[in-house]
Amino acid sequence: MIRMIQVFGLLKGFLFWWNLKVFRSSKIQIPGIKYPVFLRKGIFDSFTLREIFLFRHYEFQWPSHFPEPKHIIDAGANVGFTSIFFANKYPNAAILSLEPEASNFNQLKLNTGPYPAITAIQHALWGTPAHIVVRDMGYGQRGFLVEEVPKGFEKNVFEKGFESWLPLVKVLVIELHDRMVNGTSNTFFKAISKYNFSVEILGDNLIFVNENFEASPR
Repeated sequence: MIRMIQVFGLLKGFLFWWNLKVFRSSKIQIPGIKYPVFLRKGIFDSFTLREIFLFRHYEFQWPSHFPEPKHIIDAGANVGFTSIFFANKYPNAAILSLEPEASNFNQLKLNTGPYPAITAIQHALWGTPAHIVVRDMGYGQRGFLVEEVPKGFEKNVFEKGFESWLPLVKVLVIELHDRMVNGTSNTFFKAISKYNFSVEILGDNLIFVNENFEASPR
């Protein structure tokens, strides 16, 4: 409760704690977020919600020499909380939310439905055209493995073909999953090191800023 009060203030923090932890409501109004979000019972939705809205895993400082983002891709959008966070932070951005797993995708559509700027698509981000298999790795709905045997996740995306799009990315936020796919970090850093990105750590995420982009008119 203390963290909730610190982030949202006494009254709003208490009400948020009551609805989330005591009443265990399936519909939560988050202070500062335009529309309520919906949680499924007994799985990781409430944990993910706390990561994003309470512990602010995506609350990084947007580079001052960049205009606000116009396009955001949320790859592995889960139930949509990260997309919703960015939709409220950057209301003029068009957001593409990708989620391959069916039950997560249904919840994603429910949560992002009120936001016309968010487009939800049941697909996975992949390095090459492929048919994928979604397999439960035992981590709950947060831990489905998208695989094209034998490789998967970020490792596949950054193994080849990244030269056509990575230099065009202004800001990249990524959490690496070596515990699920061995060698992911090595492959990713080999790719990103070819370009002039600075990096900072925020929670479980790495924030990369493309320093080759010069200041643009706002």
